[in-house]
Amino acid sequence: MPYEITFGRNYYHILHDIEDWCRKNLGPGGYLVNDLCVWKIDTMFGNSTFAFKHEKHYTWFILRWGNDQEI
Repeated sequence: MPYEITFGRNYYHILHDIEDWCRKNLGPGGYLVNDLCVWKIDTMFGNSTFAFKHEKHYTWFILRWGNDQEI
């Protein structure tokens, strides 16, 4: 998936909320992906990377969750 953003450990406590938002607003996705998924998440050492199949989904995500990483 070509569009991605990585959040640091300071986002870890809201990952569930972010995943719920993605499922409700973007469609199928998550940690285990298949051909139908339009987004995915990978978490390692407290850092979480969200990746998106479509640029518009990436843009919506950034507009909602920001890129300041100060949560």
